[in-house]
Amino acid sequence: MPADELNDQPLIRDLMSRELETINTYTNLMLRSQSDSTRAFFKHVIDEEKKHISEALTILRQLDPEQALILDKGGHVGLIKTSRIAANVAAEKPEPKKEIFPRESFTVGSLKGHSQI
Repeated sequence: MPADELNDQPLIRDLMSRELETINTYTNLMLRSQSDSTRAFFKHVIDEEKKHISEALTILRQLDPEQALILDKGGHVGLIKTSRIAANVAAEKPEPKKEIFPRESFTVGSLKGHSQI
């Protein structure tokens, strides 16, 4: 692999990292926005940043064949989708949390020493 391609990989990864941070920032701003037109603007800008991520990922796939292979397989997510363990875990339901103290047993007043009425 040519040295320039090895040098470009971290640059593309850095760009992707910054784009993802930007998406998170713009999403937070959009959620705080009060008007529909402002939210629509932020959504448009977020979509543009997502396109940049897609474009950078396309370039990274060309620069790093190992990364491309992992992406094609789906990484751990791809393995989880096809494993029997994942099917068993998905079928199990978590036990409901047991409360240490019943909600009715304490009030602010009872904790301050006042009798409950």
